[in-house]
Formats: sequence, C-alpha cells, structure tokens
Amino acid sequence: MVQPYTETSELVQRWHVLRRYIPHLLAAAVIGAGIAWMRRGDQTPVYSASTTVRFHDTRATLTSGVGTQTDQYYRWDPVTAQMELLNTRATRERAVDSASLQLSAIPPASISWFSAIDAKRVAGADTLKLYFDSAGVTASFRKQSAKAPFGSPISIADLTFSVPAKPGADSAKYMVVPRETAISQVGGVSVSTRPETDMADLSLTGTDPIFVQRWLYAMTLALEAISE
Repeated sequence: MVQPYTETSELVQRWHVLRRYIPHLLAAAVIGAGIAWMRRGDQTPVYSASTTVRFHDTRATLTSGVGTQTDQYYRWDPVTAQMELLNTRATRERAVDSASLQLSAIPPASISWFSAIDAKRVAGADTLKLYFDSAGVTASFRKQSAKAPFGSPISIADLTFSVPAKPGADSAKYMVVPRETAISQVGGVSVSTRPETDMADLSLTGTDPIFVQRWLYAMTLALEAISE
C-alpha cells in the first residue's frame, strides 16, 4: 500500500534524520567552544600608556641675535625634528640608565622597592632573587649571594643596588638583562604631532603595565634632556 505524500510526513522524515545527528552537532559545538576558550586563555593582555609633551620652538634659539628671517629658511618642523630624537641610540641609552630598565619586576614584586640601581656591567640575563628579614636583604644573582642592611648598597655579580626599607613581602624576583638588550628593546614609541602646535602625543604598548609606564616616562625624560 502506497502512502499518500503529505507535507507533514516530509517534516517527520526530516526530523528523524536530524535527530540522528544531534549528538554529533552538540559534540562539535562543545569542542568548538573549548578551543575558543583555550585560545582566549593563551592570549597575553596588552597594555597601553600615553602622554603629551610640549617643546620650545628651537627656531627662536637659532635666530637669537641674528634678526628676523623669512620662513623660507625654516621649512622644517621643529617638533617633528625633535621627535626624531626618539629613534636615536642616545635617547634609548639615557632612558635605560635613568629608569633602570635593565630590571623588570616579576609580580607581585615592585621595582619601587629598589633605589640607586647600577646594572650597566651586567653581562647576561638572569633572575635576581631577594629575601627580606628584620636584619636586611639577602640577594642571589648569577650563582652569587650577598647580604646588607636596608638602605646600604649591595654589590653582586656586576649589579649594584639598595633596598631602602623592608617591603611588604618576604621575597621578590626580578629579571635582569644586559644593557645592550635593554637598549635594543626600548623604542616602539608611537608619535602623533599636533598640527600648528609645539605639542605631540606619545604612546606605548606592552604586556607589562608597570614596565610600559616606566618605559614611556623614561623615554620622555630622556628626550627632554637630549633636546635641550
């Protein structure tokens, strides 16, 4: 006996076919969600810091005592010219040394626990470990150790620094890199000049929010010192 064709019977057939694949569809959805979650977990957060700088008009200094000159002699932008100094090695060197950018804190440690850091002679990257107690600080670096009271300098494996006071922790870790490595890493500052002004916006991104702030601040101060 032949069953007459109806729209309802076709829907029923489709449902039976679809029902056989429901477990597979659910499994694929779960696997896809899991992969997306894992990839999201692997992504490293990126932080941004920005600041605005203002420069004096270097043309005023250049023409001092010479008399008024027409603009045809000064077809360069003094702000842009000074911004070019960000790309020079002299600026990067000053930034690294002034802000001790050879050292970066491993959370929950803070770079603010240090003072008077001199790492210019450090030859290789390694981890600096500090231990704090009531008597002072004990340092371990490049298979050497040293101890000193708070506020007194510590010299260990070409690294010199002091810890002014006991921080709110029993220990801390810092990554120390050679000076040349730090100098090569410093850079990447984005510059946006403001037309017809003596101002420019600087921005920097990175994976360490504290280091990004230190980096940009040091580059700003170094640029100011170099351009004077």
